[in-house]
Amino acid sequence: MSDILKKPWKLLSSMKFGVALLLVMAVSSIAGTVIPQGREEAYYINAYGEGGNKVIGLFQFDRVFSSWWFVALVVLLLLNLFFCSITRLPSVLKEVSREQEPSLKRGAEVRTTLDSSGALKLMKELGFRKIQKKDEEGGSWTWSRRNKIGPLGSWLLHLGILIVILAFYIGRTTGFETFIYGIPGTNHRILDTGYTLSILDFDIELRQDYTVNQYISDVRVDGPQGSSSKTGRIIVNSPMRVGGMSIYQSGTGWALKAQLEKAGKVISERTLYQSEVFEEGDIALYYMSFYPDFTVVNGNPATLSPLPKNPKYVYAVYYKGQMVKMDAAAPGEEIRYLEYTFRANDPTMFTYLQIVRDPALLWVSVGGALMVIGAMLAFFLQPKEIVAHTQKGVTRVWGWSRRNQAIFTEDIRQAVKTVSGGES
Repeated sequence: MSDILKKPWKLLSSMKFGVALLLVMAVSSIAGTVIPQGREEAYYINAYGEGGNKVIGLFQFDRVFSSWWFVALVVLLLLNLFFCSITRLPSVLKEVSREQEPSLKRGAEVRTTLDSSGALKLMKELGFRKIQKKDEEGGSWTWSRRNKIGPLGSWLLHLGILIVILAFYIGRTTGFETFIYGIPGTNHRILDTGYTLSILDFDIELRQDYTVNQYISDVRVDGPQGSSSKTGRIIVNSPMRVGGMSIYQSGTGWALKAQLEKAGKVISERTLYQSEVFEEGDIALYYMSFYPDFTVVNGNPATLSPLPKNPKYVYAVYYKGQMVKMDAAAPGEEIRYLEYTFRANDPTMFTYLQIVRDPALLWVSVGGALMVIGAMLAFFLQPKEIVAHTQKGVTRVWGWSRRNQAIFTEDIRQAVKTVSGGES
């Protein structure tokens, strides 16, 4: 590698550089949490003044997580994780596949009066199973190794983080999340995918105490230009999957068939869904909420049951942008203001569906699994080695542990006492 590339390579493959990037990203995330994101410029001027607004605009603090510098930090972190993984892989594989040599006496030494058979019992007492033995003229060797794949854990953990971050950004740029709501018989385009969702039926299963047992939506999804068609049932925790999309049952509400008259003549009609506004020229009706079995509790509207026994809806009328009336009305009841009359009939429950396409979901799962496996290997499978050499009635034991060397040495001493009957 040329001298020109050595410094950038050394920096990008440095663990310290990766930690520094994480710290900078953590501090930056605080700014993205404290400063409200995606607001209008007038909001930032009012909240932080002209000077503060200029700083926010210059450093894109109003959209931290999509700003060029935050994306650059993420890219650098990905490169760092990638190069760290490449650099460390040969040494990790070498450590995992290395054959243990008895002459390599690593770690702390413990002297004992055990014989060669006692050394074998000692290793079994410490949890070593694959034990090797060799006799020589100068004495006998006994040695073993455990948890040798432990060093692979840290590498798998870093690889998992790399895959999760990369998959997250791919998912954010190529995936989407949207919501569709409607009554049976309505058709809805799913963004610009070319797919159309038709709501065939919707039902709610109630328990005897009127609590909801299940929401059920029957739908049909047609592919682009009629290329495919799939009919299915969607219930809570059981989505429908089609075209790389997952369609979830998210909620429900009540819709009304509303019409507006002016001077006794119908000028507009539409299906009005809960929380929507029916607007026509200067006049507007805001459909606030629906109460199937209307009553009043402590001055507030409420419902006695989910069944439409005494249905009423709360509304507000706006004229030229100003609220001029708010009340509750029964379906079919006229709502008059000046020359205008609103009327809403046929309350019908509608389904509310969440549609998600995340092409990176599989890779996020793979990365997450690698992180879990890597963490378990790194924390619970710490490599340990033990070597014993017996000569003239004296056994010398060398124990080595990648972590907690002092604890492992003490474990050896205690095991010696157990095997020798309390004598060391």
